Amino acid sequence: MQKLCVTIMRQGLYCFFQTGLLDLRERERFGGSFDWLPMVLVVDKEIIAALKKHMLVQKKVQEHFGEAYLDEGFIFAKKEKQPGYPIFVKTVENRMARLLKLAGLNSELTPHSLRHTHTSLLAEAKVGLEEIMDRLGHCDDATTKNVYLHVTKEMKKEASHKFAQLMRNL
Repeated sequence: MQKLCVTIMRQGLYCFFQTGLLDLRERERFGGSFDWLPMVLVVDKEIIAALKKHMLVQKKVQEHFGEAYLDEGFIFAKKEKQPGYPIFVKTVENRMARLLKLAGLNSELTPHSLRHTHTSLLAEAKVGLEEIMDRLGHCDDATTKNVYLHVTKEMKKEASHKFAQLMRNL
């Protein structure tokens, strides 16, 4: 699941994402159409490989538990108590907090913080607003601009540098 943080998905989607919504036939595609949110995420081949590996592990868990496993196709399903049921959002949050603490990083970060970081990095890499909105699943650019596209330090430096260049060229 650590690699999937780069897909920008909301943590609630991780918990309830099902194999029926996956399209792994085409390289670098991860996603599907939800009743309430049409969404296709284009991701790195490494993420697809990690996802396939995770699904193989989940399949072994399913075989181990047999009929006791709830087979509703949840990709991130419980492996012990209530096998096959979707994991809780709180489980994702707790696991991340534990890993952050072990790594000596800011323990106030949440899975949703990764969504903000992802968006800021896309903006810093000069990815267009339309592409960022598409990755976030937003149809309103005001939300994307107001919530996610705060100016990073690097972007401020670059703006200053560009302005200085313009002034020198006058």
